[in-house]
Amino acid sequence: INPDVDRSREGSFTVVWNGAGSGDDSGVFGRRFDGAGAALGAEFLVNSYTTSSQQQPRIAKDASGNFVVSWLSAGSPGTDNSQTSAQGRAFFADGSGLGAQFQANAYTTQQQTTPQVAMLGGGDFVVAWDKNVYIMPTTFLDVRMRRFASALPLFADGFESATPQAWSATVP
Repeated sequence: INPDVDRSREGSFTVVWNGAGSGDDSGVFGRRFDGAGAALGAEFLVNSYTTSSQQQPRIAKDASGNFVVSWLSAGSPGTDNSQTSAQGRAFFADGSGLGAQFQANAYTTQQQTTPQVAMLGGGDFVVAWDKNVYIMPTTFLDVRMRRFASALPLFADGFESATPQAWSATVP
């Protein structure tokens, strides 16, 4: 189930989790609540790619209540058809989608795991994840990240860290 929650400045909050629900039997779902805990609308499906499983959702909100959800996907609607990919989707504060689901990782070999998301100033955000490469008998791990601009359509600004010596072997 892997729940995560983030709150807005005024106290409302959004919870995300993975599981079975309307539209996907192994997807990422969310629900918004006011500061008193009353639901603001129905549960909603975050991912649009519904093949295979979507797991480990993480959420981050900006000062206006807009939010981004990142998660691990077994498969991808993008270019990553390897074992797992780092996916994301942005939303307006009212829960309506701000663009389509996107693939955060450009490197598409083997596994991209444990994606995390953080909001930056001006609505920009960064998604970070582990890249696991298994070359017998060793597994090589490094942390990768990509910064996204807030302008529509969402685009990566070309920064993807890939120097293993610069990172620890664990997710920050």
